Amino acid sequence: MRRYRQFVELHEKMTKNFSVNKNLLPPKKIIGNRSESFIMERQKGLEFYLQTLLHRFTLLPEPLAIFLDFQKYEIRAITSILSEMLFNEGDEIIAKGHPYEFSPLQLHAITERLKLGDPPFYSSNPKQDIAHLVEFVTQLKHLKVVGSFKYFESSNIIPNYLSYDLSMFKFLETIEILNCQLENNLTAVSALRTRLKTMKIRQSLTDFSTFLLCEILHWCPVMDPVQNWPYWQAVTYANFSHNSLTKIHPCIKLLAAVQKIDFSHNELELIENMETLSELSILILSHNKIQDLDHLHTRLGNIHSLNLSSNLIKCLHGLSKLFSVSELFLENNLISSMAEISNLSKLPCLGILNLQNNPVTFTVDYRPQLLLKLGSLAPEITIDGVKASEKEIDTVSILQALRDARNEPMSNLTPNGHLKETNSRSALSVNSVRVPSKKMQERSNTECLVKKVTSNMHDISKFRQQVETLRRTGGTDWLRLLNEMHYSSNKSAVQATEKGSTNNHTLNDIQFHTIYSLNKNADKFSAELIRKFSISFEMSYPECLMFFDSGNQDFKQQLFATTLRGNILSDEKEISSETISEAKVFWVIVIQNNDCSLCEIPICLMLLQTEIVFLKLHKLIYELHEELNSISKVIPELVHEKSFKSSDILSLSIGPCNAYIELKVKFQGRSENITILTVNQDATNMFVAESSRLYNIESTCKPNPFANSMLDIEKVDSSLSISKISVEKQIIFSQRVRVSKAFHKSQRGILHYIFVTPSHVVLMEERLHYPQVVELDITIKPQFQVCAIVSVHTNIKQIHLKDIDLEFDCEPHNSAFSEQENKITNLPPENEELSILNKCGSWLILEFESCVLLYLNFFSLKQRTEFLDAFLGARSQR
Repeated sequence: MRRYRQFVELHEKMTKNFSVNKNLLPPKKIIGNRSESFIMERQKGLEFYLQTLLHRFTLLPEPLAIFLDFQKYEIRAITSILSEMLFNEGDEIIAKGHPYEFSPLQLHAITERLKLGDPPFYSSNPKQDIAHLVEFVTQLKHLKVVGSFKYFESSNIIPNYLSYDLSMFKFLETIEILNCQLENNLTAVSALRTRLKTMKIRQSLTDFSTFLLCEILHWCPVMDPVQNWPYWQAVTYANFSHNSLTKIHPCIKLLAAVQKIDFSHNELELIENMETLSELSILILSHNKIQDLDHLHTRLGNIHSLNLSSNLIKCLHGLSKLFSVSELFLENNLISSMAEISNLSKLPCLGILNLQNNPVTFTVDYRPQLLLKLGSLAPEITIDGVKASEKEIDTVSILQALRDARNEPMSNLTPNGHLKETNSRSALSVNSVRVPSKKMQERSNTECLVKKVTSNMHDISKFRQQVETLRRTGGTDWLRLLNEMHYSSNKSAVQATEKGSTNNHTLNDIQFHTIYSLNKNADKFSAELIRKFSISFEMSYPECLMFFDSGNQDFKQQLFATTLRGNILSDEKEISSETISEAKVFWVIVIQNNDCSLCEIPICLMLLQTEIVFLKLHKLIYELHEELNSISKVIPELVHEKSFKSSDILSLSIGPCNAYIELKVKFQGRSENITILTVNQDATNMFVAESSRLYNIESTCKPNPFANSMLDIEKVDSSLSISKISVEKQIIFSQRVRVSKAFHKSQRGILHYIFVTPSHVVLMEERLHYPQVVELDITIKPQFQVCAIVSVHTNIKQIHLKDIDLEFDCEPHNSAFSEQENKITNLPPENEELSILNKCGSWLILEFESCVLLYLNFFSLKQRTEFLDAFLGARSQR
């Protein structure tokens, strides 16, 4: 599009320098120049003007060529402009060694211009001589070609549909081609075969033979002699990533000197045709569709670094003979079995292994188990970017010792822990053995008994040393390992110890609440039974839900929309996205009294500037990962429940162990108590601090169960003596927990706490004050009651750990168990979609030899770990 003023400027130049008739341009008109008839008449006149100039000049004058944008589209103009620019800047570009970028249109213009027999330049400007361009192209060492599938400016030219020749680049060392269409457009590359060292071709290929075999009409790797192959003699790095390759063409063998190849982000399904690449050491095949790795050592040479991340790999057997591999990247695959890792233990040079985001990484004790499978590689290997620590190596040593102990018959062990040597004399025939006398037989039996007891005592001493090592090692699963060690020990030694010594600590262990009828035989605590009975009356949240707060953009929009629908804000302020962003969000459980019965409501609680908002969790929406058959994303759906203005809040009390908050509020002309259960003490502290800051509310603390003679614990167990003055100092650990409703008698409105003191573990319950509910009337029973009390030194009979999150609830299981499970949960119909909230968390089953059983649920893995560490610390202080 050109304005009339631009035509006037062109006409002035043409009349002055090229003798064009002054009257050829249509005259200017001041009045009536906006009428439709005048505009159409002027368009015809200007078109006639341009046609006349084009017919008059064979070679277009420079002003006219520029006016018509010929320097952008016309071959001669493009090359002339390039020649002048490179005359001025070419030497500096060559000297710096920087890549120079051409477009397919420019390369097409150069290719076609060199075919013409025209003069070297058309204008009087010698800087536009084509020789300057040719000299630059032949000296350039680093070329970049960037294409486009869009129309070039206002023309109908699509650059990627133009052909061009690259053989004019005689000394090229690196080439990068991006977003081009090489098929049917690249005509020649012959000059590149001898000097090119690096090729990067991305978003441009469906078959890389289009580039490697360009100009080669017929090539057969089977029939043609090897010495006649059109090798790329100097290429050491080839990057064919981000293309649409579906196979590795045999012409890859032409890159005889290549050291690194990148095939990432393609659609490859098979690794092939690279067995002859003896110099290849780094191969990147990430983000493809590779499944088959069988006999991979026959398809590759001496690979040092192999990247197979983001594929569809399940089996690792094909990697077992890649003896030269030192770096192996397998993240984001479908490896689910720890047994597959054993195939990697045969790789002597392996130093870096990455398995992140594989199903196998969710295995309990993933890193120690993985290091154990890797055997002798464990001390030096780096797994998932982290080198094995001394602590992990110690754990692996213990696991290896446990494995050896289970595989070794105890009769072959000496008191020194070594295998007995076989005595050849024991192979004597029966006839050569003299029958001993009765006295000698009794003496022999006595000696055997002494040796047996001595051996057993040594095994127990060794067991205790292993326990001490575990205590120092720490970690989240030390107690499970302790349990393994317990059962891998010689059972006869344990029995001998039990008969020879009396454990006074078990005498005072008491469990007050009757356990539901269930045979608690240790052999019957199977994984299915644990899954079945890991259900509580109380609700909790999966840990992944804790990340949904006002900082999460998607969730913030839902909070915004739900808040609007609830019509909850006061008239003085309008809701805005900023209001939601500044709000503190807490995931809590609210206990509500409905018609003389209690129910728990999962609530997302927001503290706004002028009020507290209660948003009820209606349901959880899951998005499944099709390949892994697991949950990839969870979205909470909220509905408005209620809200209170700051002026309606009368008081705020904090429960024992900072476990809950009691709000007293004005609601519909009367006062109402709201019990808010938090997931941890930090959440309680933050809620209290924000309430004080926003609403100027002072909090009060409810008494500790051990304080002010609220519970005379010495009447329960005289061995547990806690000074009323220093309660906090003597309680090592305190936390609200949930209990299994299958093993502990419980009901809504009763909270449970676990305490660890230097001598005992105490499970206690608090009966919340709801006079309307007869079962919870504190006039009938005291507010605090001891459920179980056990000495920290009592022997442990069995231990199980179970972590349940969202994916657990989606596992298929026995329908008979499902029916029983529904009977146990007894959930109201509206809560069926949220039944996971009664199961999720970090479960701990701890049974002592005194028949005390604690079936506890901690709200997070961190809380359970802290309890176990406190328990073990007290247990070690004998």
